[in-house]
Amino acid sequence: MLSERFPSQQQGLANQQVKTWRQIDPRQNSLLGKKLRRATRQAMCEIEKRTEEIRLANRLNCNPTATEVQILNMWGQEINKLAEASHAIYCKDWELHGNKRTAIFVRAVSAQLSQTINRLGSTAAHAARRLHRRRGGTAGSLEGSYTGLARKLCEDLKQRLEIEAEDLEVQAAQEDTRLNTARESVLPSAASKVILADSSARQAGRLKAAVIADRTARKRARVDLGEWAEERLREGLAFVRLVRAGKQPERLRTEFPVLFTEVIDKLQKRKQDLLFAEAQQLPMKVSDLMERIADVKGLSAATLIDYRKEYRCETGTARKCRQPKAKKTRPDITRG
Repeated sequence: MLSERFPSQQQGLANQQVKTWRQIDPRQNSLLGKKLRRATRQAMCEIEKRTEEIRLANRLNCNPTATEVQILNMWGQEINKLAEASHAIYCKDWELHGNKRTAIFVRAVSAQLSQTINRLGSTAAHAARRLHRRRGGTAGSLEGSYTGLARKLCEDLKQRLEIEAEDLEVQAAQEDTRLNTARESVLPSAASKVILADSSARQAGRLKAAVIADRTARKRARVDLGEWAEERLREGLAFVRLVRAGKQPERLRTEFPVLFTEVIDKLQKRKQDLLFAEAQQLPMKVSDLMERIADVKGLSAATLIDYRKEYRCETGTARKCRQPKAKKTRPDITRG
């Protein structure tokens, strides 16, 4: 957890999370998005094909609920296969760009796949509800079964990938220990001491330059994320005002496409409903919206608020960074 680490470690992990999320986001990685969409289409075609086969084989069955239960079980198996195929696509694309799998990457992929499974579960539940209505509501509806199965698949996936992430953390810790031990065991000879003494000034200069470059890069990442949060917050406040005025949230999708695609659609269904309910009933504050916005980035609201303050301070829009206006002084009037 970020709260259990030192501030410098928290900052480094936050920067790694932001960078990882941007690289594996299908909306920002077009090639990865094409691969994932192709895998999803293939899975949906296979589900439709097997659904027709099951219904054809059970066409004389007087119990339609039993047929739908078979289809439900088949749907769960195919969605599980799709999750495994998507996980392999994420890993291959990650390694294709020369990256090494880390615990942060595995947890980010887990969050992305959970969103996909929940979205497919909601779609299947909607189709089951429509089928139940077409049949006149005579048999039991499996709408809740699809939602519950999708939730169970997400929990199993998270547990499996969390174990993988913890294994990677252990491996990284062991590698760091071996590297430190190897450095301590190497004793420089007299000749190497002379060489090190001659090049110490250059090494010190390179080290200082590397430290400055690293600080600049980390600050740039924080400022970029703060700018993103500032833009989403501005859209979120306008969105909340319109919802509170009586407009339906889904009808505002065309007016706030970026807010929906980058924040609202990435929230869990429960959190989406809570956001819409709070927007309709209560005047939401900046801190409430920042909590929702930070959730999709895997950060705390306090951390994202600090990034926003840093961006506003750099651009001169923060209150404490604004230059005070010069006081107007009245000219001296001399009496004649």
